[in-house]
Amino acid sequence: MNDRISKIINLLFKNPNYKVSDLEKITGLSRRQINYALKQLNEELAESNLPIIKKDSTGLITVPQEVIQNYAKTDKEKENFYFENERVDLICLYLALSDEEVSLNHLMDILMVSKNTAVNDIKNSNAAIENYNICIEYSRSKGYHLLGSEGDIRNLIEAVVERTIKFKRDFSAIDDYFTIRKDEVIHLIREIEKRLHISYSDESFDFLANILMYVFHRIRKKGVHIEGAENEQIKQSKEYKALLLMLQGTVYEADIGWISLKFMASDIYIIEKSHLDVNNDRLFQLIHEMVAEFQRMTLIEVSDCSEFEMRLYNHLRPACFRIMYDIAVRDGHGNVNRQSDNTLKIMILELIKPIENYIGKSFPDDELELLTLYFGSQLHDLDKELSPKAKAVVVCSNGLIVSRMMLELLKSLFPEIHFLTALSIREFEQFSSDYDLVFTTSPLNTTIYQYIINPIMTDEEQLHLRYRVLEDIGLLNTNQKVNAIVKTIEKYAKIDDLDALKTELGLRLGNKNLLQIDDCLPNLSYYMKPDWMQITEEHFAWKEAIRFAFKPMLLDHSLESDYTEMAIADYQNNQSYSFFGKSTAVPHINAKELVHQEIIGFTVFKKAVVFPKGQQIHIIAPIAIIDTTKHLLAVKELAEYVMDDHNIEKILSIQNKQRLYQMICERE
Repeated sequence: MNDRISKIINLLFKNPNYKVSDLEKITGLSRRQINYALKQLNEELAESNLPIIKKDSTGLITVPQEVIQNYAKTDKEKENFYFENERVDLICLYLALSDEEVSLNHLMDILMVSKNTAVNDIKNSNAAIENYNICIEYSRSKGYHLLGSEGDIRNLIEAVVERTIKFKRDFSAIDDYFTIRKDEVIHLIREIEKRLHISYSDESFDFLANILMYVFHRIRKKGVHIEGAENEQIKQSKEYKALLLMLQGTVYEADIGWISLKFMASDIYIIEKSHLDVNNDRLFQLIHEMVAEFQRMTLIEVSDCSEFEMRLYNHLRPACFRIMYDIAVRDGHGNVNRQSDNTLKIMILELIKPIENYIGKSFPDDELELLTLYFGSQLHDLDKELSPKAKAVVVCSNGLIVSRMMLELLKSLFPEIHFLTALSIREFEQFSSDYDLVFTTSPLNTTIYQYIINPIMTDEEQLHLRYRVLEDIGLLNTNQKVNAIVKTIEKYAKIDDLDALKTELGLRLGNKNLLQIDDCLPNLSYYMKPDWMQITEEHFAWKEAIRFAFKPMLLDHSLESDYTEMAIADYQNNQSYSFFGKSTAVPHINAKELVHQEIIGFTVFKKAVVFPKGQQIHIIAPIAIIDTTKHLLAVKELAEYVMDDHNIEKILSIQNKQRLYQMICERE
């Protein structure tokens, strides 16, 4: 299976509803190339007695579960393959962020390509960014670097971030080279929301967080600033005044003007007592007149006119700023299907003229299309709840791998909630007020809703958690449904335990999209080898015990020795607790560059190893992962096994490491 086919499969694995047209946009390949790659893949699948991938008349692609399972077991390293257009964006983002000399070797390392491919990618990058008035230059003193104005470079960053979010790209490689604090940016956005009594849409929030994260990095590390980004209109905005109070003294006022405009052009929800002063806003008055004229022209009476006008204002205020300052509508904006009713669009063309006169510019086709669709959808669904999702954070004291596993599980379990990030306890305590909910492995000193959970939950525990959380935040009202179902059951059957039945029905009705990672991800045995098993009767100090546990993987060159020392240092941090249960330590760090082969080791210490906080550890299971999207099932299985006291007793009774390996893989 070549890299191109492998990457296409991986895209379909993560996005099961993709069409051929989606793959064209993401990969930069032609329809013919994609169809040829799928044909090659189906030939390989048929030779392996696996079901083939199907494509319907609309281009929708269906990948059988058996293919996904087989791919997950055999193709883990292909995740790091980037398509040409992805490499172009990765080069641009890396050069925009780097404050050191960038050599060809640097780019070969981050792209994981040969010298010739890297040179060709640089040429392609230069061609791609020509429209931004930017070019890539090379000098002996600076290495490869972007040459262009700060405004143009920021426009380029915005475009890259937009594509990264839209196509769900994994550019986590950037995190390995730069230290960027996303929680600080989240705090800034949340503070603006609180001060102005507004809330940004989930899409706008994510876009702002990523853009500002990179721009602040450029300002702080590269010392670059923008010029002429503020004017009187921006300075008079509530956003600018709030940001000036928060950022003055840390960035230039022109930068504050640029940042303010990004906030002003982002979609919002107006909350009661908003500081945007809607009633005195000329735009809101024009919207009121627009809705009145619409009712007159169509003879349609809008049932809740004030609510509808507020919804239109939520959309039109940022749209007007986008038009006035030539900010393009982002691809996938609002995730709408742009095939609006032509009659309604003609009507909107007339209705929007007073607003066009007010801002001094005409609405472009993309904004008109979006407004027409928005206007029409609101008329057909006035009761639709448009309030933003609750914002949640995951706080985990079990280290990076478990934190990511919990975050992915909770995102799948609660599609109704916007999960922003995973933090350490210390980071959460610094910005705890930025979140509405926190899911944590340890009790926290906070006044927001907190849910203390185990990193590994059974299906039943997930059901109970989902029911409880949605009830707490007012998104689950199953009582009426339960009572109706019970009445129907009573007509045809005798109910022995009415309360138990209602409880079970309530849980089942609250269940939605539980994460089924078991069906498509590699299991624990995939990451283990018999040679990585050890059993020792010796007594060890905790640091030497960790080194001893890593020894087999170092001997076969699966890891660099620095990985071990960094894992030891991580345990000396008071906020780091990488343990499963009472008896198992799982040393691991985020250092992909030091990992040559993904591993989960397993060393049994018959004599307990005492760790810094007094834990009596009998098992050390070192973990080193390159692809953090596929390890979840393996870690889940490991945690479930070693957190069972009965299993620990059996493990400590074993004398032969081959038998130990067999028992763990079979999980007797």
